Amino acid sequence: MLNRRLLRAKAVQSLYAFQQCQQSDYELALDKIASDFLPDLNSMEVQDPIKLAEGREQAQKLFKEQYLNKTLTLDRPVSPKVEKSVAEAIRFYHQALKKDYENLSRSLVRETEKIFDNYLRFLLLLVELGAQAKKEHQDSLNRKFTQVSIAEYTFKLAKNPIIAKLATHIALKDEALRRNIVWDNELVREWYKLMLKEDFYKQYRNLPETTHEDELNIVLSIAKQFILSNDAVLAYFEENDIGWADNMPVIKSMAVKTIKRIAEAPAGEQIPLQELSPNWQNDKEYMVELFAKGVQESAMAQQMIADRTQNWDIDRITILDKVILNLAISEMIHFPSIPVKVTINEFIEISKMYSTPKSYFFVNGLLNTIATDLQQAGKVKKSGRGLIDNK
Repeated sequence: MLNRRLLRAKAVQSLYAFQQCQQSDYELALDKIASDFLPDLNSMEVQDPIKLAEGREQAQKLFKEQYLNKTLTLDRPVSPKVEKSVAEAIRFYHQALKKDYENLSRSLVRETEKIFDNYLRFLLLLVELGAQAKKEHQDSLNRKFTQVSIAEYTFKLAKNPIIAKLATHIALKDEALRRNIVWDNELVREWYKLMLKEDFYKQYRNLPETTHEDELNIVLSIAKQFILSNDAVLAYFEENDIGWADNMPVIKSMAVKTIKRIAEAPAGEQIPLQELSPNWQNDKEYMVELFAKGVQESAMAQQMIADRTQNWDIDRITILDKVILNLAISEMIHFPSIPVKVTINEFIEISKMYSTPKSYFFVNGLLNTIATDLQQAGKVKKSGRGLIDNK
């Protein structure tokens, strides 16, 4: 099940990506200006390369001064060509940035919702591996001239009661159909052959009789020791989910809880699937708004960081640390129901997870100082039970 730390981490990743897009759009706008001052090879007029170079330099300088504004304001005379080039470059920059923001905001939700898709895919893979055991059993029965007699009990996964319940789980089938989640039979067959080589699975196959606990343990072992450990299976999930490393613990927790609840449920009872979160709509709005506020407050946050790191070389502070600090500041200001201490602690943990080994010392010290500055300036206003004291 999702927690707020993971939502914050995903907002951090999106804001980091947005800042990369921002730099790219800036460079593209400068390139656009440069292209406006290239010699026109189709013109019958004589091209003056020195004049063109001067115009390009003047236009790019003017763009660098005013690109943050959405419209061009002239405070000195420039040629019509320079004015037009800069105005178009500014318009291009802000249109590109708006498009990048909208795409990243949608992607933020879409990639987070993939957690539920992969949870379903994970459970369905258990069903498909059970189906391969059934096929192996049937193939053994169809071989008329087999030289080796295979004990019937070695195919017991085909009748595993937990996998059988998953195979007939109505909600799992309906959600998979609605989301178009289907496993490739050939791929599952390859993985099944790999699973047959695993020691834990060999031990299970060699048990002439099994208890309900044995059947539960093998499903959990397949989940943990094969699906979440085999290089080939992991490569598939990583390729299809860029956030797999972060999402995997949540998917594992959701899947294991489902398996255990199904194992404990009476025959015929359809236990509900795990939810992405108790209130996904609220969590989704929080995550998207945090990203939006991070973009909105970026300039202010960067100035606060610069003011409090005057003895530092600002360029030595990693981009990721700046993003983490940016979002922490934005959360302190714009989310009145979240205590300042919670915000600081959560973003310190995120810095431990994603940034350099010593970053969290820096983030910790700076956030505590900035939090005091914000409170003294009256920019942090908390409401709700237990939030009167903002310290």
